[in-house]
Formats: sequence, structure tokens, C-alpha cells
Amino acid sequence: MTIRNLVLWSATDDVDFVRRYREEHLPLVSELPGLQHATVSTLRSREYSLLAELHFADVRTMKSAFASDAGIVLIAHTAELEAAFDVKAKSILALSALD
Repeated sequence: MTIRNLVLWSATDDVDFVRRYREEHLPLVSELPGLQHATVSTLRSREYSLLAELHFADVRTMKSAFASDAGIVLIAHTAELEAAFDVKAKSILALSALD
């Protein structure tokens, strides 16, 4: 059963955040082992500005990805962005109902 890690980034219009997210964070996401697919959407919301969807084959694969060296680097970079730009990344897990 496919699992999606949905990451909602709190609202910001800081161009430096967007640049660092694109240039630094997204390449780190692509390094996660077992990642099947990832998308990022811009949201027009007072609460959230970005939605990232990370697709994995199953929960075990996702947990292994975030426990890997690449996952640890990604988590640290998430914390760095949160601190630097006063934003929060909220993660929600979703199982595919169509699998």
C-alpha cells in the first residue's frame, strides 16, 4: 500500500526561503532512498504556503528513508529552514485508498 508523507509548510512570502527550499531542500528530498515520487505545490492559504508530497511503497520504506544518512541530513535542513525563516513544517501521513 502506497504511503504519502504530506508536508505542509507554514505561510511565508520570504523570497530567500523559497530560493533555499528550491535550491537546497528539494535536492536533499530527491536523495531519500526508496522515494518513488515527490511533488511540491504552492498553496494560496493564510496558514500554509507549500505542500510537499513524498510517495513511498510502504511505511517501512519511508521509515528507513528518514533513518538513513540522507534522511538525517534532510531532517536537519528542515529544522534549519524552520529556525532561519520562522516557519513550521507539519507532516501528515496518508495511505492510498486505491491500492
